[in-house]
Amino acid sequence: MKALSIVAGLFTDPRARSRALGIWAGLGGLAATLGVVLSGVITQYASWRWCFLINVPIALVALIAIPRLVTSEARTTVSRPRVDGLGAALITGAVAAFDLGLIDSGRTAWPTTALRLGAGLLLLIAFVVRERRHESPLVPLSFFRDRDRAVANTANVMFCSAILSMLFFLTLHLQQVMHYTLARTGAAWLPFCALVIAGFATSATLTPRLGVRTVLTTAMVACGLGMLALSRLSPTDGYLELLPGMLVAGFGMGLAFVSITIAAVGETHEDITGLASGLVTTTQQLGGAFGLGLLSTLAIHRSTASLASGKPVEAALTQGFRLAFEAGSAILALAALLVGVGITAGAGTAPAPTR
Repeated sequence: MKALSIVAGLFTDPRARSRALGIWAGLGGLAATLGVVLSGVITQYASWRWCFLINVPIALVALIAIPRLVTSEARTTVSRPRVDGLGAALITGAVAAFDLGLIDSGRTAWPTTALRLGAGLLLLIAFVVRERRHESPLVPLSFFRDRDRAVANTANVMFCSAILSMLFFLTLHLQQVMHYTLARTGAAWLPFCALVIAGFATSATLTPRLGVRTVLTTAMVACGLGMLALSRLSPTDGYLELLPGMLVAGFGMGLAFVSITIAAVGETHEDITGLASGLVTTTQQLGGAFGLGLLSTLAIHRSTASLASGKPVEAALTQGFRLAFEAGSAILALAALLVGVGITAGAGTAPAPTR
């Protein structure tokens, strides 16, 4: 979050800021997909624990490099109001309750699920009330009066709920249905990563010219079509049958990460750049958590019903994954509609340089 706010703060020229935000977002999306590739290799040849331990040397390198690379002006801090700890606790509790209710709905009685979801709703309402009354709210509700920011963050939740769940379910399909090894599963994602890079480069070039609405709508449609193609998979399909859907979704993912970031952060005033950058990162994580909770619940129920009807394990699992991909494509279709209608024309376009 802090890194994104520094990037946005260092570049005041709209054209330069859009380009810098595009690079930042593209690298973030690339890191997410490369993590899927590398984690398989690391887990098979080292240990799953190294998926966590590998962050330690990376953090140490960052701690050494940042003081040398970031200018003193960018490191200057200003006095800030006291953090709203209660507000943070309320929204964290709301997300946890919602996610726990969704994820465990397939294994617990419905009154327990309803109680958890109800608790999440009450905590969310309490958070909104708290933010309206607190003198230094965690997220001022006035922040969402800007239409483009509000739509971009909402679309971010929807996008991440679908696309990050796709990474999870397709990885399970490769391992549990197609019986790939961990390393082979990671290697299977390499073409997807290549298309993410292509989408990132395309979006970084086109968004300042065409605007966020055009590029982001295209991204949502591409991701939705990719997931729709994956929803047609069968337990006997090979890798080549999966590849078209993976590639289309990968290109859309690269387009989306860049254009969403520009829409949510690109035109904010420097006083709220930190808040805008923090929120776009938070909505990514919220979307991933909610999407995985919801879509995994649908997949578990469908697979359980298929097993009960006598289908083989691979066929039952595939039925669950197909339903998750169908639901994800529907979420992305709604996100495309939201972006196409909600974001103003010309948002995110950089003005032509003056001569």
